[in-house]
Amino acid sequence: MNMRSWQSRVIITGLCAFGASVAVRAAPLCAPLPVSLQEIGVGFINQNAELQRLDAQLEGYLQPCLQTPDARNTPAICAHGRVVAEQVLRVVARIDAAGKHNAFLANAKMKSYKTGVTLLDRMKRMSADRICP
Repeated sequence: MNMRSWQSRVIITGLCAFGASVAVRAAPLCAPLPVSLQEIGVGFINQNAELQRLDAQLEGYLQPCLQTPDARNTPAICAHGRVVAEQVLRVVARIDAAGKHNAFLANAKMKSYKTGVTLLDRMKRMSADRICP
């Protein structure tokens, strides 16, 4: 075996192993919001970037709960889905309440509000369909 062939095989093997390790990583499971995010101060938000960052964080906790239920994620979705939706909607409600004193927040639009409502409706359907007890 010549040196070039050996190097090519090592590189290809390494890339395949890297690709397999990336593919094996599981998607995050549905989990409640940390207390720091639930209690984050919202009255100080006065820039769109701050609001978008908070909205993205909330979406990051909602999306795993919206995955298609399977044997791996159904227990987590059933245990935490409704809680996550309610926690996100409480944070959005606090932002809405802060809009009474902060003109920037008065017209704030958050994607996580719609996603939270969607998740809450989905959890109700999953309970009705007896997917979740």
